[in-house]
Amino acid sequence: IETLDKDHKRIVVGEFGLDAGLQDDIEKVELDLSGLKTELRSYQRFGVQYIINQKKVLLGDEMGLGKTIQAISSMLHLKNKGATHFMVVCPACVLVNWCKEISSMSDLVPIMIHGRDVEALKRWESEGGVAVTTYETLNGFRCSGCGEKVDGIGGGVGTEFL
Repeated sequence: IETLDKDHKRIVVGEFGLDAGLQDDIEKVELDLSGLKTELRSYQRFGVQYIINQKKVLLGDEMGLGKTIQAISSMLHLKNKGATHFMVVCPACVLVNWCKEISSMSDLVPIMIHGRDVEALKRWESEGGVAVTTYETLNGFRCSGCGEKVDGIGGGVGTEFL
């Protein structure tokens, strides 16, 4: 598909409405989803490839289309490439659900860090895994080197950011 950009130059647009060159780059990303306990739909797989290719994204979509599994799959791919520390920041009402989703869909290890649970924070610092915490708890984090350790961050309800 060809269209015009804002400067009226012709550009080729791919199937997902992206620049065709960018779409090709995204589709070339080879995912290592070893440890994933479910199958991704084609658009979810493309979403994970997009996340990995772009490195920093805000993933927003309609409810029920798989933002959570895309975020988990992205973290799993990064883990399989050597990353060790991930964080999901979410409202308290979905904290337990995130831990269940991570465990049921992957072999990633969720560590719930809520309130003043210093032991859980220390465990995550030393062992890695997916810290699952709330916005309020995150404000109180005091951990050595957290800024350098976090390889991916997810969030929700309604958006995932990595």
